[in-house]
Amino acid sequence: MDERLINIRRAVEHLESALGVPWLKENLKSIKKAHGGKVSFGCGIGTGGVGVAPVAYLWYRAQEELAFAEMSGRDYPGPHSLFAAVIGADLAILRDCPGLAEKITELKLADQPTRAICELGLASGYLRRGFGVIFAGNGFKLRDKNILVSCLNLDPKSLENEEQKPPAVHLETAGGQNQSRRVIYLHVEDKNNAVEHGLDLRVLVPGIHRMVNAYDISVVVYRTGLRNQNNRPTFVRTGRVLRSTKSLPFKDIYIPDEVISPGN
Repeated sequence: MDERLINIRRAVEHLESALGVPWLKENLKSIKKAHGGKVSFGCGIGTGGVGVAPVAYLWYRAQEELAFAEMSGRDYPGPHSLFAAVIGADLAILRDCPGLAEKITELKLADQPTRAICELGLASGYLRRGFGVIFAGNGFKLRDKNILVSCLNLDPKSLENEEQKPPAVHLETAGGQNQSRRVIYLHVEDKNNAVEHGLDLRVLVPGIHRMVNAYDISVVVYRTGLRNQNNRPTFVRTGRVLRSTKSLPFKDIYIPDEVISPGN
């Protein structure tokens, strides 16, 4: 597994810049309102308020953790600041990609921005491996490869139920995109390696198997999550190919396999 080091404070600052301070301040007002107007840094609030974008709440908690680390002399971040830094680092890598502004707009939604976070991580992985990335709609394209990449979020609890139907996958057909080769990442949030590595989603979620047989689609299980290593938080991304079509060679599929740790 590759180890990637990121400067936590610098990456959180980039996230702040990408989201915009005025927008963050508006969300901070909502957080304060949800807590009786008594929120101040260091109070350790537990949840965001109604209508608060999760990424804004994450930024807020990251500021708390960074301030505490500075005051206490602690040399490693908390989980919120690490997660915020991972998103900020991805945005920094992708800063020149066409369509990124629209993806940031998705990231700022109050209703489940998880897919945007996952797509940013995947896109940064492709870009770091030399692929050109263009964000478009629900996912992104690989420049000069005629490949569409999208992400589908799955609830780990639902995978225990064979009757569970997977969320709908919207396969875009506008502009001839139905002729493109496709890679779909099935994202599972994996907390402390709780999801078994041998999990076969084609068996547990039969609808996915029917879907990939109906289209020319390659499918990758994509796991992300915070883990403790040596009593310090790290962020892990792993992947496993479930299905690869003959039209899409393995060299054109990014398989996540990295642990992200604080560094300079």
